[in-house]
Amino acid sequence: MESKKYQGSVLIVDDTPRNIQILGSSLRQHGFLVSVAQSGEQALEIAGKALPDLILLDIMMPGIDGYQTLSMLKENDLTAHIPVIFITAVVEKDEVVKGLEMGAVDYITKPFNSREVISRVSTHVNLKKSNEIILEERNRAVEATRLKDKFVSLVAHDLRTPFNTILGFMNMVYTDKDSELNPQHKMLIGKAIENGNRLVEMIEQLLDLSRLQTGSVIPEPRFINVRRTISAVGWDLSQAARDKGVTITNNIPDDLGFYTDPNLFTEVAQNIIANAIKFTRKGGVITTYAPDDCGACLAVEDTGIGIPASILPNLFKHEVKTTTTGTGGEKGTGLGLPFCAEIMRILGGSISVESEQGKGSVFYIRLPHVKPMILLVEDEVEDRKLIKGVLRDINVEIVEVENGRQALEKLETVKPHLVILDIMLPLMSGYELLKAIRRNPATKNIPVIAVSVSGKAETSEKAIQLGANDFVSKPISIHDLIPRIKRFISLGS
Repeated sequence: MESKKYQGSVLIVDDTPRNIQILGSSLRQHGFLVSVAQSGEQALEIAGKALPDLILLDIMMPGIDGYQTLSMLKENDLTAHIPVIFITAVVEKDEVVKGLEMGAVDYITKPFNSREVISRVSTHVNLKKSNEIILEERNRAVEATRLKDKFVSLVAHDLRTPFNTILGFMNMVYTDKDSELNPQHKMLIGKAIENGNRLVEMIEQLLDLSRLQTGSVIPEPRFINVRRTISAVGWDLSQAARDKGVTITNNIPDDLGFYTDPNLFTEVAQNIIANAIKFTRKGGVITTYAPDDCGACLAVEDTGIGIPASILPNLFKHEVKTTTTGTGGEKGTGLGLPFCAEIMRILGGSISVESEQGKGSVFYIRLPHVKPMILLVEDEVEDRKLIKGVLRDINVEIVEVENGRQALEKLETVKPHLVILDIMLPLMSGYELLKAIRRNPATKNIPVIAVSVSGKAETSEKAIQLGANDFVSKPISIHDLIPRIKRFISLGS
């Protein structure tokens, strides 16, 4: 007799021998390798060893039922990926939905229809195999990308030192007053130094890209005042703008705050504004502003030469060369914008551009909108009401706890952007809570404002020594507390 082509392995879990016989016979006839368990406990043991391609699981069984068995299969890393089809005599919709919500991929009702059983089993076995192939290919691609990034990083790192040495020797020759070069040779060495510097810049940017792509850079977000950040960037680039006769205008509101890594965000802003200067002619204007209805978004608009439509789709791809010469003859590496896109990716945001040749460009830097959260640790109900009243006009979320132990429990599930804590707390003092917050790597960087009815200098000094970022005395004044809070959640100065 001709043997059937192997289709996959199936574990049948049912306490009724007749059901096992019917299902097993039908599956074997169609090329499936069948194993059998007559209880949930036995199913867990066999599944963990045999790792079948699919499990047919009866709901109603003695001992642990089908729901419990499914839950335990999904909790085990070895068996969590195995698709499960429920076998049920129950046709109640709620029971079926419960099974699907728990992770079953399908269900079969008794009495069995052989064609339906084979069709459903074949579909899910083939789907599992396809998913495994996709996952394997994805893992190969991820590994290939990792090796490529590591190779680029190693090569770039090894190239940087000799190139810097070569440039150092060339600069010594170029600036040597004792053995002056003839004008032609000096011009050639000057060009070589210029191109060498561009090459070193490209190597540095490749290393930066590699660090971002391999996860070596870990963002450390906090609230920043966007206007002040962009003002600092504008100051750093002011000489380059003056040299080209370009004006930088900051129209960002004073109270705009973003929750992001300040160094990485500044890197992006600096690249985008420097790029705008590069492609803007004398008399041009660069304007930074917060677009309406755009959430946490910054726009950098210029009146420059614009970007060709053919380049726009590839502008942020490091594998496609899109570099062009600036209006003052400036050369670039073509890696600045891909670098910005990679930074925005790890910040959970995005960067995009609108441009029209001859009229200019607008770059949009978007970040996730984050509502500031304050953990208020205060045992006195009236004092909590007072502080919440003070904070009423600030758009923040307030999480309240009554003592230090509750605060530590809450900090296991939420990460506030600021903690306001009373020094005089029951069960655990504010000082002890401060120590615990600063000892925990997950919470050590959260800003803390300590509050106390004691106006003694030693109280505030001890709080600051233990890690408080600021101190407020009771009774609390709105004019005192609000500016202190805004230092940390940056909704203005």
